[in-house]
Amino acid sequence: MQKDGSDAQQVKANGWRQGSVISDALVQELTEAGKLPKGSGEGWWIVITHDCDVTNGSFENEPNVELIFARTLSADEVDGNRNWAKNTRLLQFESITPTGPVIFGCDANERKVVHRESLSQHTPATQ
Repeated sequence: MQKDGSDAQQVKANGWRQGSVISDALVQELTEAGKLPKGSGEGWWIVITHDCDVTNGSFENEPNVELIFARTLSADEVDGNRNWAKNTRLLQFESITPTGPVIFGCDANERKVVHRESLSQHTPATQ
């Protein structure tokens, strides 16, 4: 990884934004580097850093991005008190996927910070 604040325009060119889903290849790379936990389960790692920070032109000014794991939930795990921001730490939401609607759950205590430069070598997953 470069540490000199070099041009970070490739992150923006690759299409990264807040809400982007991390591809399987990048998840594997970050897991092997010890940046993400092994065996996170079924779900997606999602960029939660604000767009202006994700696409900032300098790695020196904005070196990191924050990720959260959205775990796939079963029907019996759905809790109406965890949607529409009723709970500030536990969030559930529905997403339409190629296989149909899926309910995901996130825990704010399980966020991870990774070097933003890793996004310059990958594009977001298409879910």
